[in-house]
Amino acid sequence: TGHYAKIEYNENSKRYELLRGDDIKKDQSYFLYGMNQNALSRAVFPLKETSKSVVREIAAELKLETAQKKDSMEICFIPDNDYKKFLKENNEGINKIKPGEMFYANGEKLKNRKQEGYPFYTIGQRKGLGGGFTEPMYVSGIDAKNNKVFISNREGLYRKEFTAENLNWISEEISESKKCTIMVRFNTTAKPGTVYRIDNDKVRVEFDQPEFAVTPGQSAVFFDGNKIIGGGVIC
Repeated sequence: TGHYAKIEYNENSKRYELLRGDDIKKDQSYFLYGMNQNALSRAVFPLKETSKSVVREIAAELKLETAQKKDSMEICFIPDNDYKKFLKENNEGINKIKPGEMFYANGEKLKNRKQEGYPFYTIGQRKGLGGGFTEPMYVSGIDAKNNKVFISNREGLYRKEFTAENLNWISEEISESKKCTIMVRFNTTAKPGTVYRIDNDKVRVEFDQPEFAVTPGQSAVFFDGNKIIGGGVIC
């Protein structure tokens, strides 16, 4: 596959391990934490020790049409990055959701201001909230059941802990707790913290320092250096 990531076999644990690719700026191991041992044993990552610049040079030498194609920074199958349009065209149910109320994080309703419908917002979003605030505001919470969107200033989006479920373990299975680094979205720095096991399919994660915009539905991936321990879905 064309992912920037590595697979190594650990003779001691008898397990295949997933590691970051050498090009840290393009590393995509975060997306691959859900791979099982069978998949890891059969996958090949030819770009594992290669940088994007070298790949472009090789593509140019081979006269490939995409040699100078601009990097895709968003979802690759939405080329115009118009997510609202994509959702409306591909999900009939979303078109039935009406505009809803907007609230401050403390529950106070914003007067004379509506939001377009909860599917079009995500935690940490700043654009699309309208102006008139005394400071930059961000989406801090979403109540899908009641079609409500909550906003706060940036400080209101920092969280010290969260829970994650639908776990997948790669290099090892945490039985009680483990100090590690945690990444809660792609293209960010993994931050130090501790993962505590709750039950067979749930963990509690506590950061050493509060982290910005921890978002339900996103993946939380646990690292030991450049090696992925495992991960789950933030709930």
